[in-house]
Amino acid sequence: MADFQLNAKYLDRFTLGTVRQIFNRNAPKSIQLREIFNNKSYHALQKELRTLQWAERTTPDMFSYRAADVPKELLSFVSSPEFRYFVSHVTNSKLKKVYLELCAFGQQNYTLLHDKILQPEGIFFQFEFTKSWNSEWGGYTSFVKGENELLRINPMPNTLTLVAQDQHTRSFVKYVNHLAEKNKRLFVRGVFV
Repeated sequence: MADFQLNAKYLDRFTLGTVRQIFNRNAPKSIQLREIFNNKSYHALQKELRTLQWAERTTPDMFSYRAADVPKELLSFVSSPEFRYFVSHVTNSKLKKVYLELCAFGQQNYTLLHDKILQPEGIFFQFEFTKSWNSEWGGYTSFVKGENELLRINPMPNTLTLVAQDQHTRSFVKYVNHLAEKNKRLFVRGVFV
């Protein structure tokens, strides 16, 4: 697979400044960027995702979904100086460690909130590789604080979502209902701490 590259429009100084302003204006601090990868990189990864070995991850009172090893090219990209600079500049954060996971959510998959499990403070990110998704199917990612939903990420192809996550912010993936039929939501989620 060819090396991954950000869409060149996101490397422009003016665009970077605008993206940073929007990120900081939102509450919680967040942004969803469309067409994050150039077409060649995006389509190469979509093709590779179809060949991966997926394993069930299920603990009924916590989650149910499928996961696979993140392709090495994507791992290299997330660790690259280019991507780290981009995220650091947009979020005005120092990035140290990164944790990430490649997930597939289909019918009857979900994650649940747990009061005792705190999510790490840092910059949450999510690359979306889902071809198309109907919001009526569920499967969106929701960020909450207490009883209040702060942000909902609806799946859109070739997007990157960044969210400043504190220790009181939690997220979950809404149950994917029967209307999804055989459709799957594919994404990489992670956090820079």
